[in-house]
Amino acid sequence: MKISDRVILGFVAGLGGNIAKLAIGTLAQRLNISEIDGPGIAAGMLTPPYKLISPEGKAVGILADSVIAGLLGVGTVYMLSITGKDKAALKGAFSGQVMWQSLYGVMATMGATKVRPFSPKTVLTQFVSHTAYGTVAAAIAVKLGDDKLFTGATPLNASPLISPKRDAARPPSQFSTRKNQIRNNVDNNHAAGSVLR
Repeated sequence: MKISDRVILGFVAGLGGNIAKLAIGTLAQRLNISEIDGPGIAAGMLTPPYKLISPEGKAVGILADSVIAGLLGVGTVYMLSITGKDKAALKGAFSGQVMWQSLYGVMATMGATKVRPFSPKTVLTQFVSHTAYGTVAAAIAVKLGDDKLFTGATPLNASPLISPKRDAARPPSQFSTRKNQIRNNVDNNHAAGSVLR
């Protein structure tokens, strides 16, 4: 059974992509290539740096990183819905790199996280892990997602603000009835005025 809801699919795909990102980050830390991983940076958005190594700080980091990964997965699904699922892994890799640049380049510079500075090796590790995140998230989205999400058969906007079908089935309110009467009177007056000229 395929997932036909973009938000649910995106969150699942994002969490799956996050597993790949966490594996690379953990391995890089164990090999002393990287100073910190994604959850540590995410925890730095919510807690002071000196609390990052505590069990509570690590839990906050894992939760924050997972929520961010899920939300970015939703963005990945929408991107694939707009561009199609062909070459999804490559598109996912690019989107992962854009996320890396946005989150760790722009937002970190603006003070989104209290954890810094990062060594070049840490930054490169984050680049690789985010590329893997995007690739895996896109692959999961295509594998688990209903094909209709990627072909245009399912609209991007599932519930438009104006729906002729829905509005026709709804009985008119006193307000809408009166509004239509006024509109018809104005239209009739304009029509009568143009006939008299």
